[in-house]
Amino acid sequence: MTSIHWGGVPIDGGERFGEDSIFVKNFFNKYIGDSRAECEILFNLEAMPYIPRNHPAMAYRGNELTRTKFFFQDSADPDDTLVYKYTGIQWRSTELYVHLRDWKNKNVCDMVDAFNANLSVNGESPGYNHVIGTKYKNERDGIGLHSDKTQSWTPESNVAILSFGADRTFTITNLEGKVEQTFELSCGDLFLLGWKDNMKYKHGILAAKEPCGPRVSLCFRNIEEIWGKEQLTAKIEASDRARDQRAARKAEKKAAAEAEKAAAEVYVYAAQLADGVGVNLFL
Repeated sequence: MTSIHWGGVPIDGGERFGEDSIFVKNFFNKYIGDSRAECEILFNLEAMPYIPRNHPAMAYRGNELTRTKFFFQDSADPDDTLVYKYTGIQWRSTELYVHLRDWKNKNVCDMVDAFNANLSVNGESPGYNHVIGTKYKNERDGIGLHSDKTQSWTPESNVAILSFGADRTFTITNLEGKVEQTFELSCGDLFLLGWKDNMKYKHGILAAKEPCGPRVSLCFRNIEEIWGKEQLTAKIEASDRARDQRAARKAEKKAAAEAEKAAAEVYVYAAQLADGVGVNLFL
């Protein structure tokens, strides 16, 4: 069983899940701030550097997201970028990352520092250096069942999911989609998803039936994949070229199919005309 401590003391009252995950109600007020600070953070989270969900770099496989996101990264060299290669990433989106230490409001920065100074998992600091903020504006917003891609994570690390705002249901299923457990995430709650459980299960915030207000989640990760400025620029340009080539091939394929369909229609029409005068012109 994974050992989880805060300031050297075992985290109290957490509900264990799987091999290396834990759910802690009211975590923020217990360990980081208080109800007053929670209200302040909710207010300040409205002013974070959200990227419009219709931004071309945020489309997921050509579709607009049902959530709004911002990205903070905390690379040691401000010219470097810590890249989390999640499913469907568009490399152009890395240009929208904001360096954690440069953002005017320090609430999220302070949380990262608090986690890294006080939280220990199996005796080690989580080393969080990457934060994704996600706003679900109402019950129709959500994210489907998935397992996080760990290719760019520090091995054996975890993701801490801290919730603010409206209550939402966090659903965990097996890899075939059978529900294993659900957790009601309220303002200030923490779900720490371990490396092993992320591999064994899927998780998501599914669209709800009952109306609800906005919720913001902060996902803290330890990313080891570092891209230098020139290296990342070259990757973005190569990715754009590959995308344009795919679009061109798709357009060519569509045009060929339309031309083939039009030719077939002409053939049928000509045959019908010929039949009308008793002569088959195609024999």
